[in-house]
Amino acid sequence: MPYITPEARRDLRARQPMNAGELNYAMCILAAEYMHTKGISYQSIAEVMAAFECGKAEFYRCFAAPYEQGKRESNGDVWT
Repeated sequence: MPYITPEARRDLRARQPMNAGELNYAMCILAAEYMHTKGISYQSIAEVMAAFECGKAEFYRCFAAPYEQGKRESNGDVWT
């Protein structure tokens, strides 16, 4: 859990995260709220973990892979 300042925690209710710590905090709060609603069980824990993993894969597919492909094309492939 990123330990951001209490001021940053309050501010995040009205704005988007501005750095990795704030983004991590926002994601953890969303997961905690989900757990509070669903209740703590193996199933709800598995649902949160799956959502994080699938979100990670989708982020990589939509953002990281195209970025890396562009860099590969502009700078040359390592595996020549």
